[in-house]
Amino acid sequence: MKKYIITLVILLVAIGGWVYMRGEAPAQIVENPAGTPSGNPIVTFDQCVEAGNPVMESLPEQCRTEDGVHFVNWRATDQMCIQVITPAKNPETGEVRDFPTPCDVPQNWESNI
Repeated sequence: MKKYIITLVILLVAIGGWVYMRGEAPAQIVENPAGTPSGNPIVTFDQCVEAGNPVMESLPEQCRTEDGVHFVNWRATDQMCIQVITPAKNPETGEVRDFPTPCDVPQNWESNI
């Protein structure tokens, strides 16, 4: 009887853990409909240009995707930017992306760096 109760408790804990993990929503990642030719989301100025999006005539150059994500060509300025992967969140859509540098994070996105 004691083995039966222990087995039942272990089974219930396992089922409870499985239900908890299935119910936990992962961070929302939204694919960019205007992605790169390989289908990956656009995360840099260069990818924005390569995807055929227009480059604004400004200093520094700027590119905006069809869904409104804005990228700046920081290499055209004297600004230096550390090479560290920077996660950021679009406050309007909840979309989360990893950018190669803090300078690549669009201006209206939230980042912890």
